[in-house]
Amino acid sequence: MGESIARISSIKSASIDANILERSIATSLLVSTDFIGNELVSGEGLLRYFGGGIELISLVNGRFQKIGEITYILWLADEDQNGNVSIRTPEIAIKVSYIDEYMLLRVARFSSGATPTAFKCDDSQVHIVNSVLSKGPGLDTNTINLPSFNSRWTCHYVLLRKEKISFELRMMVNHTGSGDFSLRFKENGSFIQSLEFSNKFLIEFSKAFTSK
Repeated sequence: MGESIARISSIKSASIDANILERSIATSLLVSTDFIGNELVSGEGLLRYFGGGIELISLVNGRFQKIGEITYILWLADEDQNGNVSIRTPEIAIKVSYIDEYMLLRVARFSSGATPTAFKCDDSQVHIVNSVLSKGPGLDTNTINLPSFNSRWTCHYVLLRKEKISFELRMMVNHTGSGDFSLRFKENGSFIQSLEFSNKFLIEFSKAFTSK
């Protein structure tokens, strides 16, 4: 964790329209995505007997609360010998939200789309993680309203394959403070019909993952 904090502290933050809580969440998300991402790529977590998920907790209105409404998206990309990067369609999206003390993980796996701005979802699942302090009977996914994949916070992981022999993990945290989502899931019940991006998001995403 210390290594992740040291790396993040050297990154220059972009100017965003956000209050102090939103800025602290952005910093925490950067650290946690770096920490988990390197754990996934290196496998050191398993070798050193640690690892798993990270939950964010902040002091809100005088009490500690878990921070939900975050969507994580994993992408794959290839870099050729000339340094040109081609980013594929998303592989998976995970929405994190809370109902009381229960954490909901809604998972979507994507199949390749015909265009770069429209993707079909061929599978969706919901996993409920009970709190160790939970004394209730648990939640039934058939009796709750599933949360939308749309979130004000999105964390993007890009697994970059370089000349088919090595891998590099890059990440970006995106925040939509007000107005329409810069990345929007179009949903119909338990199915995702498409994934749409604003031009601003595509420009920021391209800069983040194609720059040296």
